[in-house]
Amino acid sequence: MFAHECTTGLVRKNIRTIRSIDVGIGGVAQVLSDSADLLRSSEKERLRLGEALMRLLLKHDSFCGVREYRRKVT
Repeated sequence: MFAHECTTGLVRKNIRTIRSIDVGIGGVAQVLSDSADLLRSSEKERLRLGEALMRLLLKHDSFCGVREYRRKVT
């Protein structure tokens, strides 16, 4: 449905973005596993982690049509 709105020239850019999101998710997962106790006790660390997750969500939403689809299913 949304594929026709995107040009094929964006494919490489999208792959790079997907890879960076994947790396970011891995980093967030690593922080969660390494510093769970710190996250429980520190509001500042929870805020920092929340902001990192929001950045990843915004990158995810930058794909053509993804944000509209996510809005429809939520």
